[in-house]
Amino acid sequence: MILVGELSLWVALLMAVWAATVSLAGGIQQRSDLIASGERGIYAALWMTALAALGLWTALSAHDLSFAHVAAFTSANLPRVYTFAAFWAGPAGSLLLWALILAACSAAAVRVNRARHRELIPCVTGVLAAVVAFPLLALCVAENPYRRIDWVPLDGRGMPPLLQQPGMTLHPPVLYIGLAATTVPFALIVASLLRRNLNAEVIETIRRWVVVSWIALTAGILLGMWWAYGETGWSGAWTRDAVGSAALFPWAVNTVLLHSLGARGARGRMLGVNAALISFAFLFATYSAFVADGGIVANSHGYSQSPVRRWAIVFLVLALAAVGYLLVTRLRGLSGAEDAIAEPGISGRRASRLALPIVYAGMILVIVGLGGQQMRKRYDVILTPGQPRELRDGFGRAWRFTSQGVSQYDELNRSVIAGAVDVARGDRSVGIVTAEERQYMNSRGEPTAEPWIEAATLGTVTEDVQLAVVEFGRDESVRAQIAFNPLVMLVWIGGLVMVVGGAMLLAPGRSEG
Repeated sequence: MILVGELSLWVALLMAVWAATVSLAGGIQQRSDLIASGERGIYAALWMTALAALGLWTALSAHDLSFAHVAAFTSANLPRVYTFAAFWAGPAGSLLLWALILAACSAAAVRVNRARHRELIPCVTGVLAAVVAFPLLALCVAENPYRRIDWVPLDGRGMPPLLQQPGMTLHPPVLYIGLAATTVPFALIVASLLRRNLNAEVIETIRRWVVVSWIALTAGILLGMWWAYGETGWSGAWTRDAVGSAALFPWAVNTVLLHSLGARGARGRMLGVNAALISFAFLFATYSAFVADGGIVANSHGYSQSPVRRWAIVFLVLALAAVGYLLVTRLRGLSGAEDAIAEPGISGRRASRLALPIVYAGMILVIVGLGGQQMRKRYDVILTPGQPRELRDGFGRAWRFTSQGVSQYDELNRSVIAGAVDVARGDRSVGIVTAEERQYMNSRGEPTAEPWIEAATLGTVTEDVQLAVVEFGRDESVRAQIAFNPLVMLVWIGGLVMVVGGAMLLAPGRSEG
């Protein structure tokens, strides 16, 4: 299976290049056989990319340390969930995940729209296949996830402690779905400009894909914030992760498009603006994807700059030049635009009238929650068993912290020193939190990283109490950093409201005359 996966990368690249070539040629020559071959080519590219991904997962599951990626990000005692997530722990696997999701979105778009937008689908397929071909080419030539090493170690280096978090298993894939989904509106708008034809049905398809992208980006960014929030030293700086920060750009553009396409997306003077916004959402998303791969900047995942960075810059420059040329030369006199302008009842408009205010309400809650960080209080204290320490939060309320002692124990791939602290507000105990210092080790008992401080969070409606133990005393005292983070709950509630509102935008609506 591993050998099949490695060969599948090259076949996937050939299929993507074939699909791009014959689809565009078929559209120009109006040859249905070439058009159909291009569609089959993009499906084949998806299946071959999936085989390549399955091969890498097989290598990870088998703990085949002859592969550089497996040796760098796993160890024999790594929990299974993180062995699975180690797929995207490094640049090569992350790029392969991006190619897989991109191919899946592209194949789904062609499959769903091949009958609905028959005139545009050859160009759409060609553009999508060309975009898919780029990460596949980078994988085959510059960042091969199947690269082998000359000397096979007795065990791997293990996953970095920062990545051994629940957010690691969710944040990157969800974010990638949002980034990849921007490619479909881009392909549709490019095809419309090339064919000089845009109608209300195409705009509706674009709108729905923009909504899908926005929902996934919103969820992905929030998951990244949740991941960052739980890490020591990241409280109050939740967008420190380079991946989440870069994803804010396509998210912001899609947020504007949500309103523009949902309300008056096809009105005359907005046509060019929306076409430009769709294009920039794609360009920003592609940039964000390569930030995640470590190709342009060294991000917080600890990836070094990869050789893909030059490829990414060239791709972005070429894409920007092509988009600029099309917008300047093809936008005016777009055939079919009059129909789109005259069609005020785009499907889903009624849902938009209810859903958009819900989305905006969620945004307000998030902003208020983040604004609460202005009242954040942080203390550095020493806690001794049986001796409560009183502290005040940003609201002026008194809290008591009492150490419950220190314990030591071993878990699957780490040795833990834990400090338990009773937290009380006034005379009422709120709960006991346990902060840890973790020493991660491989199966041979060798340290795989520096000792890692794992903070504990006690959430309440009005604020969170976050505690990290930075030093353990011989008398079972602990030196702790304690932070009061007001209104954090509003961030998570607001994020959920935004996602629900976005999902409502996908509900089919009845056209209004």
